[in-house]
Amino acid sequence: MEWSEKCVRDYTAILKNTETSVEFSLTFYLVQKFLEAGVTVLAACSERVVREEMKDGVYVKNAEFRFVRFRKYI
Repeated sequence: MEWSEKCVRDYTAILKNTETSVEFSLTFYLVQKFLEAGVTVLAACSERVVREEMKDGVYVKNAEFRFVRFRKYI
């Protein structure tokens, strides 16, 4: 049995909802399997705020991610 199948089997029994945001191919597979098992799957949505400035002759870029909401996979 693959790790992903074991994960879905073991966690479906205790999960009603789950949030997933890992490697894209694995996410796609796990989302499909959890949905098939009746688990609500959520994706975290964030707003990206970027600040750019020159500091002592060095270009500095700062990216901040602010949580906005959860989005339900369908």
